[in-house]
Amino acid sequence: MIKVKVTKNIIRKTKNTLGLSMKQIIIALIAVFLGIILYVSLRNTVSLSALMWIIFIEMASIIMFGVVNIQGQSLMQYIIKIFKGVDIRPYDSKGVFSNDVFSEKNKK
Repeated sequence: MIKVKVTKNIIRKTKNTLGLSMKQIIIALIAVFLGIILYVSLRNTVSLSALMWIIFIEMASIIMFGVVNIQGQSLMQYIIKIFKGVDIRPYDSKGVFSNDVFSEKNKK
């Protein structure tokens, strides 16, 4: 019989519901609650199809900014980081060719 090694992060069970964290579920519930408030407040002033489009766009944008994660950050945090510019690190990072052997060869 063939044995396969499986890393722990694959077999680790998470406590997420539907793959969402508690923060993401709360944001989705807030979006639904705001959609209901928007429907109740505008149902007599706007046509039903236009109202549904407004509610859909409002809910989708709130859920998108709260639920979507890029590189471990929410979408809003990621967009803010993009607009800040290049990530400058205060420490001296060494790349592939910045080791001692390479620097000794350059001195010769």
